[in-house]
Amino acid sequence: MSSGCLLVAANPAADQRVLAPGVHHVECGPDVALLRAALSEIATDLDRARRIARAGCDQVRARMAVRSGVAAKLAHMGFPIGEATRTDA
Repeated sequence: MSSGCLLVAANPAADQRVLAPGVHHVECGPDVALLRAALSEIATDLDRARRIARAGCDQVRARMAVRSGVAAKLAHMGFPIGEATRTDA
């Protein structure tokens, strides 16, 4: 997803903490016929598919990126975050 590919998947756990179906990915039931139907629907509206893929990419980069995740955790623990603390420069 972070490269911009559209995710089409079943979500049996109904986990929507980070990704919303129809917004960040295309959700379908765990059945070959349902997957085929979802892919056929995507093929009829490629602009919508591109918008969902872009939104998914943006969401993954914003919410699942290692740097932002670590920074949020360090900030929560009270460690200063900023250019002075970077070690990868």
